[in-house]
Amino acid sequence: MPEEPDLAQSSSRDCCSWSLISRSFRISIAFPILLLASLGAVLTPLGWWLSAEIFVSDKMLADVDDDFRASVARNKRLPSEMKANDNQPKPEPKGETPIESITTAVVTNVNSIPGLIYYRFVEPFRELFNIEKGLSRFVYFLFGGLWTVLVWALFGGAITRIAIMQLGCDERISMRDGLKHAMRKISSYFMSPLLPIIGVVFCAVPIVILGLIMKADFGVIIGSVFWVLALLSGFVMALLLLGLLFGWPLMWATLSAEGTDSFDALSRSYAYTFQRPLKYLFYVVMAALLGAITFWLVFYFSETLIHLTYWGAHWGTGSERMGEIKNAVDGKADGVLHFGASIINILEHIIRTLAAAFSYSFFWCAMCAIYLLLRRDVDQTEFDEIFVDDEEERFGLPQVKPDAAGVPSVVDKPAEEKPEDESQSESTEAAEEPSEEESESSESEDSDDSKEKEKDSSSDEG
Repeated sequence: MPEEPDLAQSSSRDCCSWSLISRSFRISIAFPILLLASLGAVLTPLGWWLSAEIFVSDKMLADVDDDFRASVARNKRLPSEMKANDNQPKPEPKGETPIESITTAVVTNVNSIPGLIYYRFVEPFRELFNIEKGLSRFVYFLFGGLWTVLVWALFGGAITRIAIMQLGCDERISMRDGLKHAMRKISSYFMSPLLPIIGVVFCAVPIVILGLIMKADFGVIIGSVFWVLALLSGFVMALLLLGLLFGWPLMWATLSAEGTDSFDALSRSYAYTFQRPLKYLFYVVMAALLGAITFWLVFYFSETLIHLTYWGAHWGTGSERMGEIKNAVDGKADGVLHFGASIINILEHIIRTLAAAFSYSFFWCAMCAIYLLLRRDVDQTEFDEIFVDDEEERFGLPQVKPDAAGVPSVVDKPAEEKPEDESQSESTEAAEEPSEEESESSESEDSDDSKEKEKDSSSDEG
């Protein structure tokens, strides 16, 4: 008779799932993780800008469709400049209440929602499979996609390492240790999502050869004979890409938790994706709901911060002067005013960059929580079973060393080795100087000898 499901255990597991995913929010707003996410978010569009400068010409932009033109413009934008629709101008704040102006600023940055961060990673590789789009467009997305993977192989690897240690072991490691771990494993982080694409290329080679044969009329007959094998290769390619589409974020978490290589990351991400698809979907929906709510909170906070700063300064400068300063911030001034306004503009961009970077940091932290949950469901592995680097200083406890009696005692500092000359001199002095026991024994022997001599002299006199 089959066992009935334990509802209490299922409910506790769901609560544990929500608790672990909610902890990812607290970890994602830590300054070291936000700093790493900001660096990655700033470096990513620089690579896309370089790709556009090399492979996309002005003539090409004039001839292509609006979607590609908007994609090129969006990929080159810094995180603090993202807008919901690149073809739609930013609304003017004139006549708006403070709440409306803040809401407008938040709505124009919806492209940074964590769910769309996933799209920004998938889009370039999806475009590689677009037929009849031209070689320049193909190379543009290939270069930009590889650059994105390389940047986040470093910064995403460091973020997931810090997050996995806090979520799994409740231990904190420094940003430097996270970066050192990512640098040691950067080839694995970089190659993990590319291995399925390389597999697709190998599967496509026989079909390409078959296509060359089918250029001739007689070759179509040959192609029809081997078309079943071609369909099997297509099935393998579709399976590889399907697992990559949904499982690639788990690869970063696998490498950070297990400390293995690209093949293990590929194997685990595919296994967890295909063995627990509904669980995976459930965890992703939970993380997406939390990410959407916290995203609005972070952006409202950042825009409110900027607005209140202008509001406080407005009482001292007056409306007219504040208008001149805001125009100078937009680049409509020269001289000293423009220099000061440029500094204000840079500081505002830093705040907005940190707010936009939250979407990246939450994305990676949430995927670490989802990985730990899926690993527990599939492999029955506890959260705290995490690979630990020997070089990471996790606790910082003093060194403990047993004494002569076998009782452990705290060693504050390791004993410093003395130079050989000093040790030799000390040993010779110790050898030359008699010990206290030897001196006492020699003194007792002398006293015994003197007493015997006195007895002998007294007997002679008698």
